Amino acid sequence: MGVSVKKIQLVRRFNRFYTKRIGLLQEGLLDTPFSLTQARVLFEIAHTPATRSATLAADLGLDPGYLSRLLESFERRKLVSRSPSD
Repeated sequence: MGVSVKKIQLVRRFNRFYTKRIGLLQEGLLDTPFSLTQARVLFEIAHTPATRSATLAADLGLDPGYLSRLLESFERRKLVSRSPSD
């Protein structure tokens, strides 16, 4: 017996509403220059440094194009380095 699609949608709507309401997606999370999404990506990279971007996008539920742009900005800031996968 699984969770219904309607219940999943309700939880997602609740999360989006309160995330926006309390400003978690704004720049400056915990007095840093990073948004919540940027901080999540950096956290995951720090804990799984050899992860592939496709895996990271799937695990975090991010659009691959958006993640690529984030990674490019991190690379310019010398926060990460990227290399082609095998």
